[in-house]
Amino acid sequence: MPICNLDMCRWIAVLLATGTLWAGEKIVSTRVSSEPPGGAFTVDGQTYNGPVTFFWPENSTHVLGLPVSTPITPNVSYEFQWWLNSNGDKMLDGPTIAITASAEIPAYVAVWKVFYTVTLVLDQTSPSWSCEAGPPWGKVYVSLPDTESCYAASQVIWGESGKTVLVQVYPPTGLAFVGWIGTFQGESAPTLSFVLDGPKTLQPRFTPAAQITLTSVPEQMQVYADREVFFAPAVFYWAEGSQHLLGVVPAQFDQTGGLWVFDSWSDGGAAYHDYTAGAANVPVTLTARFVRGVPVGVISSPQGLKLTVDGLASTQTNFAWGLGSHHTISAPLEQTDSAGRHYLFRSWSGGGPAAQQVTVGLDTTGWTATYEPLNSLTVRADPSEVPLTVDGAACQGGCTVWRSAGAEVAVLAPAFLAIGDATRVQFKSWSDGVTTLSRTVKLNADQQTLVAVYPYFYLLAATSDPAGAADFLFEPASSDGFFAVGTSVAVTAQPRAGFRFRYWEGDLSGGLRSGTVKANGPRTIRAVLEPAPYIAPAGVRNAAADTPESGLAAGSIIAIYGSSLAPTQTTGPRSPLAQTLAGVTVRLADRILPLFFVSPEQINAQLPAGLTLGDYTLVVHWEGHPEVKAGVHVVRNAPGLFTQPVGALQYALATHASGALVTPGEPARPGETITLFGTGFGPYHGNAPDGFAVPKTLNLPLADPVKILAGDLSLDPLFAGAAQGEIGVVVIRFQIPADAASPLELLVTANGKRSNTVVIPVGR
Repeated sequence: MPICNLDMCRWIAVLLATGTLWAGEKIVSTRVSSEPPGGAFTVDGQTYNGPVTFFWPENSTHVLGLPVSTPITPNVSYEFQWWLNSNGDKMLDGPTIAITASAEIPAYVAVWKVFYTVTLVLDQTSPSWSCEAGPPWGKVYVSLPDTESCYAASQVIWGESGKTVLVQVYPPTGLAFVGWIGTFQGESAPTLSFVLDGPKTLQPRFTPAAQITLTSVPEQMQVYADREVFFAPAVFYWAEGSQHLLGVVPAQFDQTGGLWVFDSWSDGGAAYHDYTAGAANVPVTLTARFVRGVPVGVISSPQGLKLTVDGLASTQTNFAWGLGSHHTISAPLEQTDSAGRHYLFRSWSGGGPAAQQVTVGLDTTGWTATYEPLNSLTVRADPSEVPLTVDGAACQGGCTVWRSAGAEVAVLAPAFLAIGDATRVQFKSWSDGVTTLSRTVKLNADQQTLVAVYPYFYLLAATSDPAGAADFLFEPASSDGFFAVGTSVAVTAQPRAGFRFRYWEGDLSGGLRSGTVKANGPRTIRAVLEPAPYIAPAGVRNAAADTPESGLAAGSIIAIYGSSLAPTQTTGPRSPLAQTLAGVTVRLADRILPLFFVSPEQINAQLPAGLTLGDYTLVVHWEGHPEVKAGVHVVRNAPGLFTQPVGALQYALATHASGALVTPGEPARPGETITLFGTGFGPYHGNAPDGFAVPKTLNLPLADPVKILAGDLSLDPLFAGAAQGEIGVVVIRFQIPADAASPLELLVTANGKRSNTVVIPVGR
């Protein structure tokens, strides 16, 4: 790895070659430069004009100094100050110093002051250049820190670098300044300010000027020229075509104390207007005319209210207007003072409408606008979110109306306001005790405040798990579950059929069905219940339909309706039927019934065919749950026809000879033989084992007579008996009469016992 960079290695090689460096000596680098750059210096007698780095043996001695003769640079001058080392130490022993090479002081700087020239070039063809006392025309002032000099001829001025130079030009009489050339080419202001960072050349340019004389009538009035005030008459020299701002002091006093008011300029311009200088060889006089002024007061009563004078809104009360001049004064019909009090305009002291034109005369002193103070009514709600109505207008967050004393204001408050789904506020009363939502308030004081008081109401949301498993009673009662803040509410959960209460969750706890909740915010309570088997009143019925006969026929299909009868809906095998499904069995006396399916709300089963007539107790048993019982009255015949609802009509479950369903789209035809399906028609001629499908080779006709009643018609079936391949199902085949109505309403009797009525669509 090299132990020196390229420059250092070369330097060391030279030292070794000349015998000035012994191998093993330590080398240090030292950088010598000047500040600012450009100042020459010497190192060991050799002159340098820029930064240079030396590699010297440590502790060797060297001499820093200045050249015997410093090169002269035009427009730039250097003045040596001192040497400065890298530790910030000034060496004030003079320009020549001896140093010892050391790694602790790696640099030395020769510090100079630098001076630049400012060359002022003036055109000497004008005889008006002079720095003598008198008007400031024909002079150039150049200011450096702590000094200012006047120049009337070209001059080279030296200034220190970094200092600010101010130059001000006053053109000779008859000439106008039009800009600079040289360093500041393009600058147009006669005053320049710049930092001296190099040689500068300043040459002002002039052009023949137009002589403009500003006078006044009367004399010695104050006028403005380019925002500077002068007493007329005043003479100016402005470049041809240049633009200037003319103006006047609008109202002023003469030397005798007389008041004068500006009237017009002789060129027709406004009090303040731009003026463009004309040809240089044409003198112009502009006169500002004044007329006698009259002090006028335009005030309000009470004082301090705003008025509009000559189109300008102002609280100024004193004006100086010219005699005979016309002015427009206007008073707002209604306004508010700085304290927020409202006022209504009534009249001017001199009469006339709120806005009018007036003329100034010798005896004019002014005009007073008289205002009537208004009373206020502030209406708000607590809480402020509640929107009110004041004189038919919406009042959100509170509002204030101002009216004359004795005026009446209509206010209206809403009955309530919902704040989210579980919080609302409800009107209680006004702050003065009035409890009506709508009222009229008479303003009889300077300031009145009326507050609509709305207490908070919170929702007590009561639910059950499972949903719909309980009803709830509240004391005190509430039509929608909202209660006033702080209300103690007694809650009782009443389990619905098929459920048993276990415990509370949410904002109420415990295992008792009753508890108390305080309405200090929205509250949510949940009653947790568990299924409890339940059979509805008259819940054991013919599975086909509700029939006129209240009993159930032995061997028929029954439906058991209730809740929590089984854990889930489960369908058993078609044949033979199961006696246990999803842990559920149904018993009647000492028999276990065959089951078609079970579900929480319904169980379909077959009553045994061999039951004797009479009353029985049916028991539903779901493993792990309390048993539930219902009474059953067994009769010989309780016929029911299966239906298929279409809209509001109960169409019979019937088939064509093909086996297809009879529907409004596929109706029965007159003379056609169709099949009805039912259950509960009584015993057969023969034996059909409980829970087993009737073999398709076995015909089991009903033992008791069957009739089909259709209006006035009484029809005999072609066949009435057990449905082959089914369990507990009866089929009835008959022929549709030729003159059957459409739709055809009918019922079937078994041993004189009527079935439910069904409808059969008949086509033509």
